Amino acid sequence: QQLEAPLVASKREYDKVIDAQRISDSSFDEMVDSIRIMKSKKSELLQPSSNLDTTYAQAGVVKEVMGERLVDRFGDDAVIPGLKKRADAERKIKDKYFGKANQIKDIFRSSVKFNSFRELLNGLNFHIFEIQLHLKPILVVKEEIH
Repeated sequence: QQLEAPLVASKREYDKVIDAQRISDSSFDEMVDSIRIMKSKKSELLQPSSNLDTTYAQAGVVKEVMGERLVDRFGDDAVIPGLKKRADAERKIKDKYFGKANQIKDIFRSSVKFNSFRELLNGLNFHIFEIQLHLKPILVVKEEIH
């Protein structure tokens, strides 16, 4: 019960953003339907090493190279945070992946913000690794809720 009200309120706010996108672009639903979802089972996505030090070293290189490319392409709308805190990664490996360090996937993560769904779709052409694409109004709601 305690969690239900905030979750319902969150969904309502997210739905408002999606409705606004539908109003601002009459082809919104068509664009959404045009996306081919290609997802691997998360359990199939593995790091090449089970050594967390190696994974962090590789993530640092990816952050440097891809972070620079994302900023060059998307400017201030590219958000490139630091690598995941080591303690958080170790906890996630223990709790979620039962000690299998090669299953962690988000040591380096980034976000790119878009004003419209059409811009977001165009951004997919640049999606070559795990990257979060966000509608700016959704991020505003997310920040207000959390």
